[in-house]
Amino acid sequence: MDPKRYIEDLRATDVIRKPLFKQIVKDLHLPPASMGLDVGCGIGLQTVTLAEAMGDRGQITGTDISEEFLQEAERVVDEAGLSDRISFRTGDYKKLPFHDNSFDWVWSSDCVGYAGGSTEGVFDDLIRVLKPGGQLVILAWTYQVLLAGYPLLEAKLSQTSAALAPFRAESQPEDHFLLTAARFEELGLTNPGTKTYIMDFRAPFDADTRKALHALLHMRWMGAENEVDKEDWQQLQSLIDPKCKSYLLDRNDYYGFFTYTVHRATK
Repeated sequence: MDPKRYIEDLRATDVIRKPLFKQIVKDLHLPPASMGLDVGCGIGLQTVTLAEAMGDRGQITGTDISEEFLQEAERVVDEAGLSDRISFRTGDYKKLPFHDNSFDWVWSSDCVGYAGGSTEGVFDDLIRVLKPGGQLVILAWTYQVLLAGYPLLEAKLSQTSAALAPFRAESQPEDHFLLTAARFEELGLTNPGTKTYIMDFRAPFDADTRKALHALLHMRWMGAENEVDKEDWQQLQSLIDPKCKSYLLDRNDYYGFFTYTVHRATK
């Protein structure tokens, strides 16, 4: 993976992701003027969305293990004019560099509890730094249809490790990401809830949306080349290459969607 290209694609796809995240944050009713933590904040795009919803008195800390991502996050926040409300710290979600009961809410997207494997201990430190009465919010990409008209190809791609990140074969059924709310109950959290949100898009597209979808199509199955037949991979490339006659985004009937599933509970 080229980190520079990946960061560029993340920025590009924010156009189609941000409306979804804004709706999610709105539905959470996070208290204004609160102290929040964004765990696995990446380049800070969702941190900005959270801060915009908090109002002038809210403060958010973003943390990530990638120094390169955090450097980009600083630029993203500066461009948004929110440097006075957002700060960043390097940190691993399993050993967060914060005192107990520090935050009014904790958010993690496409990070904690998402990669598959055992969920034992995964949420412990997030709960530790959360104040009593605060919300823990875990969300992740869970499904998509991006290759409408080519269901067999998309089904094959959906069986690759690139597509199945949160659903690894070695995971136990109870560790499945979609069952996270049940894990919250076992950890003593209250009022667990789960909701899935959909973001869809239909042609024709403006320039920014087209750029975002182009980036998304390239990101979704990145690294899956060796897990599908050569003919299938070549067909995918013909569908996502604007130089090809079969380029999907040139179709005036193109339609696609992706979903994010949100789990929330109270300490």
